[in-house]
Amino acid sequence: MWSRPSLLTIAVIAAAVGWQGLDLRQRRARDFAAQRRFTEALASAVDGLAVREFRGGVYNPAALGEALADARRRFELAYVAITASATPLAEAGTRPLQPEAELWCEQPFVPLKPLGRGTRAGFAGDTRPTPGDPLTLQVALDGAPLRAHLAADLQRMLVTSAALASLCVLVALAFVARERRAALRSELSASRGRLAGLDTLRRLGAGLVHETKNPLGVVRGFAERLAQGQIAADEVRETARAIVDETDRTVARIDEFLLLSRPAMLRRGPVVVRDLFAQLAKLLLADLDAAGARLVVRAEAVTIDADHDQLRRLLLNLLLNASQAVAGAGGGTIELSCERTVHGVMLSVADDGGGVPQELRETMFEPYVSGRPGGSGLGLAIARRIASDHGFTLRHEPREPRGTRMVLEVPQ
Repeated sequence: MWSRPSLLTIAVIAAAVGWQGLDLRQRRARDFAAQRRFTEALASAVDGLAVREFRGGVYNPAALGEALADARRRFELAYVAITASATPLAEAGTRPLQPEAELWCEQPFVPLKPLGRGTRAGFAGDTRPTPGDPLTLQVALDGAPLRAHLAADLQRMLVTSAALASLCVLVALAFVARERRAALRSELSASRGRLAGLDTLRRLGAGLVHETKNPLGVVRGFAERLAQGQIAADEVRETARAIVDETDRTVARIDEFLLLSRPAMLRRGPVVVRDLFAQLAKLLLADLDAAGARLVVRAEAVTIDADHDQLRRLLLNLLLNASQAVAGAGGGTIELSCERTVHGVMLSVADDGGGVPQELRETMFEPYVSGRPGGSGLGLAIARRIASDHGFTLRHEPREPRGTRMVLEVPQ
């Protein structure tokens, strides 16, 4: 199949050649018309020279022949003749077998009538035209100059068409090269993305093994002790509860791993931000009290297009991180806000905790990067993944003199 640039190039070249061909035909028509007028003008000039040889109603064939030969040399004619009933009275040059219309002129030749009733004195060789026999002047021009001019026009047309075609090809090649470069750049970017994704999966897998192996080891130990009867009857319930807790923790880690590794299945719809904030405030009431944190909510009447459950999980992760940061600083304030901006809507979670250490700010959104002892390091990675799936942007802003502000930008 022909590509779009190839078809466009062929169309442009065809149009350019057609335009040049049309221009050549128009120039040739003008040249032929000008040549025809020039031939007729020369025939009139020859007529003026020849008519002087018919004085007193007679002519001398030798003198008339010399006059026509002189006119042929002077005007660079190929052939000139005066005929009577298609028989030359005098001629100079070679008559063309198939005269070209632009180079040939044949017109009536009318000698001057003598004044008065007398005639000139006779000379040897004088001849009188046959009465009633019409005379004709025939003039043929040399076609070499016209053919040379037409050949030069044709050559110019071919050179111009070739130049235009070359220019079109170069433009098409440049366009194809640019498209190819963009495609290669896109492929390279996709390859980098795939490599980054594989590296992320590798680190996720390694972290999952670490996060799963330890709890399973604990569960195995409790199970072996139960099987061997090494646990007292009054400790069985507590041991079973520990097994359940470790199992739940392992399942939670696996769920987080699956959330990061599998494609998102969003169920988007209108989400009223103010209502979502109210739900989160009720849900986190106990955690905030335990952390000694005060939650301040500021929300405009805004509705955004998002997956309600996924957005809730994103903000929940940010609020839990903020509450833990405030708890580590001995209490403080968490601000949950929403405001309109020039480019859309901005949601933010800010706290006055200890802030993110400088050495973790570049990698804080990567899996298993955590600045808190016992943290899984998946909360921010999951939050950014949810934001990316929606087409939102999640970024970190340090607060002064201390604290952290996480900003979620929702485009218009």
